[in-house]
Amino acid sequence: GEEPRATSRGWYGEEQCMRLAIIQPDFEWGTAWVDELLPAPAASPPVLSAYVGCALSFNLTLVETTFFGTNLSSAGYGIAVQRAAPMDAQSLLGAQLEAEGKLRVTQDSGVAEVTFAVHPDLGSEGHRIKLCFDAGIPAAGAGTGGVCVGEESEWGVGYKACSSGSECGSGECTPTCVQIKIEKCRYCVPDGDTLNTLMARYELETNWMRVWTLNADNTSALGTVCSKFLDCEARSDVVVDNPELILRGEGGVGKRILWAGLLFAPAMTEGVEALGCRFRTSMRSLAAANPDLDVSPGAVVHPGEEVCMIACNNRGVLASDSLAGCF
Repeated sequence: GEEPRATSRGWYGEEQCMRLAIIQPDFEWGTAWVDELLPAPAASPPVLSAYVGCALSFNLTLVETTFFGTNLSSAGYGIAVQRAAPMDAQSLLGAQLEAEGKLRVTQDSGVAEVTFAVHPDLGSEGHRIKLCFDAGIPAAGAGTGGVCVGEESEWGVGYKACSSGSECGSGECTPTCVQIKIEKCRYCVPDGDTLNTLMARYELETNWMRVWTLNADNTSALGTVCSKFLDCEARSDVVVDNPELILRGEGGVGKRILWAGLLFAPAMTEGVEALGCRFRTSMRSLAAANPDLDVSPGAVVHPGEEVCMIACNNRGVLASDSLAGCF
């Protein structure tokens, strides 16, 4: 009979078989940002302080280790680091502040090494937000939103990326999220600005003498040391060395963190009107300095909640305010 493998184009030859194996790609997060920004097992997550007027930035790095340490070349999956979708209340709050124009989150054009920056604006003070990140090949369903903290790297590169605890052996799969608190009553101010410029920019109902008095000490004593994640100048001298002109630091024109008021945490539940009366401030000033709190008439502040108190400088404001009867 006719040989089925014989065609007009020639002979098919012997059958050849190929075995295909679909493997799960492996990734590891770089060590520096994990050690600084993610909690150790059973520890509380660290919280980064951010300030209106300063940018807070951090670098995230990722390495593909699928064939690491072998003679095979990297699989070249096109790995990426990207923000994950909001997953909880703090993540949703961050997205809401962005939508309202009170917060910006930017990233550079890197792929496996990305710098994320958070830029708080007026109206974000007092809020706690969370930014979460995905790594790997999220578009192909191979993303890993966690890191094996407490377990040594297999290749000595960093920390193994994970999506569940079963991938971590003796360690824990910790979500790759960064906690950020946007501080109240403190603002980043460029060197060279006057205190009057500060008050106008941030709409503060106070005067330069009060601001000068609040900042007449060094950064350590005032709790305004600039961390490595902020774009302000690390300094240890007196914060405001001239009441009219904020002088340049040794490194040229930089930024420094200034107090604009006092933080108060009531020991018991108190009404906002009572607090305003006690600290001689207006409802308008309370609302502007505490966008995270309900300071409408009849509202209360609970124990442990921080309230930024900025003493009102304008008696006319107090006279027209609902607190006028206190004075």
